[in-house]
Amino acid sequence: MDNQKIETNPETNIVDKLDPKYFFFDLPLYEIVSLNDDNISKAENIVGFRGKFDAYNFLIKDNTTFEGYDNNYRTINENSSYYQIDIRCSRSNVVFRFFVRANDKKIQKIGQYPSLADLNIEQIKEYEDVLSKEKLKEFIRGIGLRAHGVGIGSFVYLRRIFEHLIEKEHIEAKKNKDWDEDLYQKSRMVEKIDLLKNQLPTFLVENKDLYGILSLGVHELSEDDCLKYFDSLKMGIIEILEEKVIEKKREERRKQTQKSIQLVRDNIINKKN
Repeated sequence: MDNQKIETNPETNIVDKLDPKYFFFDLPLYEIVSLNDDNISKAENIVGFRGKFDAYNFLIKDNTTFEGYDNNYRTINENSSYYQIDIRCSRSNVVFRFFVRANDKKIQKIGQYPSLADLNIEQIKEYEDVLSKEKLKEFIRGIGLRAHGVGIGSFVYLRRIFEHLIEKEHIEAKKNKDWDEDLYQKSRMVEKIDLLKNQLPTFLVENKDLYGILSLGVHELSEDDCLKYFDSLKMGIIEILEEKVIEKKREERRKQTQKSIQLVRDNIINKKN
């Protein structure tokens, strides 16, 4: 690593979660990660990556294992701090390529193919059965904005997804003759979630303060703060969607099983008659 200084974006303190998978698939371009003598090995492990990790490959639409491919601290220009790093999918043999700058105990991703948005967007499409097409597009827009360093805007889309999940259950709740719509309309969001708690995913109810955090991002937090916290909040939304997917599959399986059992009943009754 040479002595030329990196001067692009403000430094972020994300060393604790810095590993190859996070660096390649989640860290935005140009975000600076500062290191010290105790953790410099994390950067060295990325620059000369020859290990393995599991991740989603949007090209084959499935999880797979990626491995370092012919990486030996290969630089783009001799005696420079610029590195080319390749990882290969063990199932498709396709190679993803990343370009990194590392010096002065800092590491920074400066280019990649496929794009960060490409790596994440296809996985979000797994939730098209529990999100409307419009909201799925908004989720993708939020991820795309985050990938391009737009923090507050990305929070707006996450908050819209959260509101949509609440409103979807609200519409169903209004069909109940005992539902108190006046009370609901006068309530704050956390109170609305309490009123709908029996219909909402458990993770959402247990983390109802997510909405307040997302609202802070829209109204008070800085761009850098929103970028820093986006991944955690995105994973919170995904956890909620995962729970809805599981519930949907469970309901479909229950209906199919009920149908099969009814056929058995009908056959037994027919035989007896």
